[in-house]
Parts: sequence; structure tokens; C-alpha cells
Amino acid sequence: MKNKWIIFLLLFSISACNSSEAKSFASSTPLIPTSSPFIRFGPPPTPTLTLSATITLTPTFTPYTDNPFSIVFIRNGNLWIANIGQKVFERQLTFEPPEMRVISFDVSPDEARIAYIPYQLEPLNSLVKSVDISTGETRVILGRDDPFSETRVIWLDNTKIAYKNQDSLALGFVTQRVKNITTYIVYDVERQKEVQVTKYDYLVPSPNKQIWLGCFYGAEGCGHYILQYAGSSKQYKLERTMELGWFLGWSPDNRFLLFNTVTSPDVCMSQLVLIDTKTFEEKLITPKDKNVWSASFLPAGNVVIYKQSQILNLGLCTSGKVEYGLLNLDNLESKKIPVELQDEAWDFSWTPDGKRLVFFGAGSGGREHQVWSMNLDGSDLKPILASVEEFKILSHVP
Repeated sequence: MKNKWIIFLLLFSISACNSSEAKSFASSTPLIPTSSPFIRFGPPPTPTLTLSATITLTPTFTPYTDNPFSIVFIRNGNLWIANIGQKVFERQLTFEPPEMRVISFDVSPDEARIAYIPYQLEPLNSLVKSVDISTGETRVILGRDDPFSETRVIWLDNTKIAYKNQDSLALGFVTQRVKNITTYIVYDVERQKEVQVTKYDYLVPSPNKQIWLGCFYGAEGCGHYILQYAGSSKQYKLERTMELGWFLGWSPDNRFLLFNTVTSPDVCMSQLVLIDTKTFEEKLITPKDKNVWSASFLPAGNVVIYKQSQILNLGLCTSGKVEYGLLNLDNLESKKIPVELQDEAWDFSWTPDGKRLVFFGAGSGGREHQVWSMNLDGSDLKPILASVEEFKILSHVP
């Protein structure tokens, strides 16, 4: 059993970080992005589709007719996998006891296994486990009979994971039994051995797993981000002229980092900034008079979807209508998606072929999250999965 009283808010705590001094960047050969053509749009659809909380939806959704894809997700505290096509096939992957809910998971790069953390709040208990996607076989990786509380897990490559024992928010709640609030620890799953203790409270590897983006917790978030080549001790602190807010993602070609900016202490307005990992050049990619908080890369790498809102009163931090658009990073030309999703849409992702958007939308039950999908021009908006707490899309159908 583990220590008592860690706030369940740890579910959402990976985005806050602060600064630390770092050394020179490793001299490895920088990665060169592969070019991919920008998507050409036809005329926008005539109707403007609306997703609102007043729509009554049933668990039986309209058949999905585009290229099938697979999605791993949390439902009722356990991991599931669904193959989305004209028929939706769902399969439960984990069968944890009711008091142990999955709070963190990540799919291995080869998409053969999922590392996950089942967590019990009181009495506090947690483990790092893995499940085979094909067979459903599970095993405990670590955490049994230790005094720590495992809270986050990610894959660094097909044999190594990185996990956090406790979040800094637990500092005021731990007992003398736990003396250290740890950062990410690298663990070799095959050798069953801890191989490195990092200094990062937040860690995101690049898509090819060759570069790490890390940072350190602080009261005002992540003031300084660090780049580090995997397996190297050398680090590079991102020097910049703009105050970075949240990290939004790596480009699929591993070349660019996408952030939003924080322009005031009240965090009332934000823009998108792109950082080149080869030259470390910073580039604002959205206008200063627009409020853009979130964005996501298309799998091809040169297009992002962004969420933009009007500023009604900057002093009172009040926003107006929310719009969505696609931004071509080659020429910074944007294309509005003619669909109204209001504030009920979040966590935008993509199907593996890059043809459709996949995102969360509030269901008719209010707090019941549904996964929705639509074409890039805003057409064919439809729900595809119900009762989903968190999801990741696989690159292939197992």
C-alpha cells in the first residue's frame, strides 16, 4: 500500500514546468524534415454544421465510411481498443479492480504494448503495468510493494519507459516514509533495471525518439525548456525572446516544436510559435490580434489545425466566438473550417491518413465525453465513440 492523500488532480499535471540552467547542445547531426504536399481544399460545404449540448445522441452512431483506423482509450477506469470502420469493434484490454483506475498510458513505438498506471487514491496504491495489444496479456513492470506513487508513464523506445513516482503537488501531503519527490526515471523493461534518473518533471520524446524535450516544475509553469539527445548527457536550454506557455507538439518529421505564448500575467491572450530544432529560430505563426491557444500537427507535418477565439474584453479576459482553421506552415496561409464547434470540442487529433479530424466533444450526458470526427472541410461531422476519458490513435489497424 502506498502513502495517503495525493490529489487526484495528478491526472492533469503534466503541463506545468519551470526553469533550470543547462549545458551545450549535443553535436549530433540535425534531422532534416521530409517534404510533403499541402492539402488542397475544394469549395467549402454549403451547410454550416453545429455541435451543441442540446443534440440528443444515442450509443448507435451513423456508420463511419472512410479509411478504418484504431484507437486506444480509457473507459470506466480501464483500457480499451476500438477498430473504427463501417462497424465499430470494441475490445477491453485491461480488467483492473474497481478501486484501481487507469490514470496514465502510452503506446509503445511498435504499437505492440501499452504501458499504463492503475491508481488507487485511498488507501494510496499504484503500479506500472503493460498489456499486449494482440493477446491482452498483462504484467507488472514495477511499483509493487514500494512506498512511492507512480503517476505518469511514457515510452522512450521499444525497450525503455520513463515514469514519474510523484508530482510536486504531493509535496505537502507525503509522509516521512517518502522523502524524495522524484522526476522522470528511465527504466529498461527488458533488463528490468533502472538506467537513468533525469531532472525533468515534464518529458516528451520526438516522434523518432531521438530527442527529448524536458523542463522543470515551477509556480509559473515551464519558464525554460530543455532539448537533449536521447542517451546523451548534453543539454540545450531554449533561449528565446517570447514567453512560451504550453508545449503543443512535435512535428511528425521531428524538426519543429509547437508552443503557445503567454503574453500577460493574467494569461488572457496567446499566439502560436514554432521553434526549429536545427537552427533554434523562433517564428510566430498566428497574428497578434488573434487569440490562439491550441493546435495540432497533421501527420504529413506541414499543416496544423488551430483553435482561435475573438477577444471581447482583454482587461476582463473575456473571449467571444471560437473558430477553427488549418494553417499551411510553408506559406502561413490559413483556411477556415466552416463548422461551429463552440467550446465543446478539444484535444484535436488526426486519422493516420490525415484526411479526418478526431476530437473530444461533450455528449448529451454533459460530463460524458464522446469522440467525434469530421473531414478537414468541416463536413461529415459525426460521433464515433462514447464514454471515453482519454484516447490515442494508432498508426495502423492491429
